[in-house]
Amino acid sequence: MICTPLRHAHMHKLGPLWLDVWRNLPSYKERERAWPHVVNELLMGMTWADPRQKLALYQELSKLKVTDRVDMLVRLESLQALQEKIMAKDLFHAPAPLLYGVHQLLMNSSMADQHGPLMHQRLAYQKAHSLSTLLVNVFNDYNRAHRKAYQAILNQGTEDKIQPELREIAVRHLTATLTRLPEERRDEPWVAKAINWLGRLGGGKARSLLLKIRDEKKYMVLPVWPSGCREAARAALAGNGRDERSRRDGGQ
Repeated sequence: MICTPLRHAHMHKLGPLWLDVWRNLPSYKERERAWPHVVNELLMGMTWADPRQKLALYQELSKLKVTDRVDMLVRLESLQALQEKIMAKDLFHAPAPLLYGVHQLLMNSSMADQHGPLMHQRLAYQKAHSLSTLLVNVFNDYNRAHRKAYQAILNQGTEDKIQPELREIAVRHLTATLTRLPEERRDEPWVAKAINWLGRLGGGKARSLLLKIRDEKKYMVLPVWPSGCREAARAALAGNGRDERSRRDGGQ
C-alpha cells in the first residue's frame, strides 16, 4: 500500500493525503471502510506541517459513530499498529472531544492496558466537563473496572447537559466514595465539589447521603463531617429542593 513508503520517506505528506482522500470519499459507507486504515496511520504516527490539517482530519474521524462497532475494532486489530503494539503520542494530544470515538474503541482493544492510563491522564488534563473531571479525579488512577464510567465520560464529551448514563454512574460512584471516605480525608478539596454535584444530580440516594453529611453527629453532639462539607451539603439540599419545586411547577 502507498502508506508504507510514504511513512518511511515522506511522513509529513501522509496526513494531508488521507485528509484529501477522506474529503473525496463519496458516501458514509466508504468513510466507514476507510476509518480503521486512517486510525491505524494515526496510531503509527503522523507528522504535520500544518496543524490545521491535523485538526481537520481529527474532526472528520470524530464524525463517525463507532462506540459499539465491534466490526471496526476487529478490522483495526488486523492492521499494523495494534498488531505491533504501536500507539503514537499524538492520539493523546487532540483537543476535546476530538478522537473520543477512537478512545472508546481502544478501551476494548488488545492494547487496553497501555491505552487506559494515558487516556485517564488526558481526560484529567483536558477538563472537558466539570463532572467528568471530578469523576476522573475521584478514580485517582486508571482502573479497567471503571470502563463503563469512562465510556459515559467520553459520550458526554463537552456537552453542557448531563446525559442520563453519566448522571446515573456519577451518583453511584460519588455516593459510594463519600460513604466509604475516611474521616481524615474529608477536608480534601474535591469532597465539597462532590457534595455540590450530588445536590445538582438529585435522586434518593444522593439526598439521603446529603442529609447524613449535614446532620450526622457523634455522641449526639459532635458533628461527624467537617464544617465545609456540612455547609456544602446544606447548600446542595437547598438547591435540590428549589430544582424539585421548579420541575413540579413547570409540569403543571
